Amino acid sequence: MNRLKQMRICVLFLFFVLSARVYYLTNAGGAVYARRAEKQQSAEVALSNGRGNIYDKNMQSFTTAGKKKAALIVKSDDADADFSLCKLLDKEHAYALYNRLYKNKTVLTQVDWDFNEGLLKEYKNVCITEDTKRYPDSGAGAAVIGYLSDGEGVSGAEKAFNDLLKNGDSYFLHVTKDASGALLPGFSFQKEINPKGMLLKTTLDKTYTEICQNALKDVSGGAVLIEIPSFDLLAMASSPTFNQNKIDEVLQDDRKPLLNRAVARYDMGSVFKIVVLSAALESGSISLDDAFVCTGEKTVGNIHFLCRNHRNVEKLTVRDAFVYSCNSVFIDIGLKTGYNNIIAMARRFGLDEKLIYPDSFPQSTGYLPDENNYYLADAANLSIGQGKLLGTAVHAAVFSAVIASGGVRHTVNLGDSLLNPSFEKKVDLRKNEEIKVISPNTAKAIKDMMIETVKNGTGRAAALDSVQCAGKTGSAQTGSITDGTECVHGWFTGFFPADNPKYALCVFVENGQSGAGAAAPIFKNIAQQICISEGWET
Repeated sequence: MNRLKQMRICVLFLFFVLSARVYYLTNAGGAVYARRAEKQQSAEVALSNGRGNIYDKNMQSFTTAGKKKAALIVKSDDADADFSLCKLLDKEHAYALYNRLYKNKTVLTQVDWDFNEGLLKEYKNVCITEDTKRYPDSGAGAAVIGYLSDGEGVSGAEKAFNDLLKNGDSYFLHVTKDASGALLPGFSFQKEINPKGMLLKTTLDKTYTEICQNALKDVSGGAVLIEIPSFDLLAMASSPTFNQNKIDEVLQDDRKPLLNRAVARYDMGSVFKIVVLSAALESGSISLDDAFVCTGEKTVGNIHFLCRNHRNVEKLTVRDAFVYSCNSVFIDIGLKTGYNNIIAMARRFGLDEKLIYPDSFPQSTGYLPDENNYYLADAANLSIGQGKLLGTAVHAAVFSAVIASGGVRHTVNLGDSLLNPSFEKKVDLRKNEEIKVISPNTAKAIKDMMIETVKNGTGRAAALDSVQCAGKTGSAQTGSITDGTECVHGWFTGFFPADNPKYALCVFVENGQSGAGAAAPIFKNIAQQICISEGWET
């Protein structure tokens, strides 16, 4: 009897256990298994990597360019099939796409809007969708904004502020898979707002950036626009530009569009005479009333120099030597001033520094020759901006900004502030530093000469009808010969309006042959459009 009672208790216990298990599977446990099954049947792919957007000073966005058609590829077990798929989607850059797929397991790649999706029927690991498009296809602003690779900033502001931009809003693509793991048609697109995400407000003006970029479209070169008196970086352009959405194609472009020519260093030529004259006047080695003889040529040491702008007069004043960019006279001025004094003045102008803040922004310093090891011919070359001296368009723009600002130099800021998703300012990104470079009297004297250069000298091609401009040309010999012709870079740096300067602008044309012929007209084009937008020029 006891044995029978025990058996009944065991059966009853098993009944309750099984009942509880059934209840769990059909209720709470069923939800767990359902979630597991759903996870096996779906995939979530991050599209934007949760990155904050970049805005200009007026809150116009550089990084919200709408939508693009894209193919989502998931790595399969068939390498040959995956490569065939990559070739079908992007024949020209198939290897690059294939390598990205095998590195990241999942790849989202842009395709043409008219792509024939019927060609993908035999492939189960690809689907066509829409992706957020971070950049415009025009390439305007590409040099200063930069681009991403695998979610990381590689150049420009994207690199300079990379760590600060990583926690922006996220965009996800939800993809459904069948029992075999093949991708099924039908996707959902979801935006997830990160309350801790940060947006970047820059000092840039998007409209002026586009103006600079368009003005350079027919040349290889760069342009830099700085606001006065703040020294804020308003615009930067480099040509040829590139499509930030198609970096695989850009990498194969022989024109080297990824080289930011606005921050790369080059031979400077006569725009450096601003620095030489500043050193001469500040040291007292010359006065504005001094006159020099120009015979059209000069030999110093074992180097023979020619004056391209020989005026056929026996005596030139300092003013005329600057206005007509006389090499012979400036060699005399430089030798009287002293090699070391010129080098020291170049440092005060910031030629040996990375001028854009933060200095994590990819940029070059200038290059100054050794002040303790030089020959007399080296001093002559330095006096006309030749020899071992190198600088960037940013440095040349700062030359003009210092003159226009009465002799002081400020930090060239790129970042203004970090904003939260509600566009409230949270972090100030500016660095405010003021350096006295030259006296107001020296700045005023050179300013007057730069005005005269545009009015009657080598910079006449930069003149506007209603607004007075000031500037200095430069034609930098490189010593590099191609097809019997020497490579000569063209420069023009200046500011406007001359009577009350608001903008400093430098235009650089790679192998432009002359600053007057190549760079000055582009300066005029940019300045004119800006003046029209300000209501100063009709």
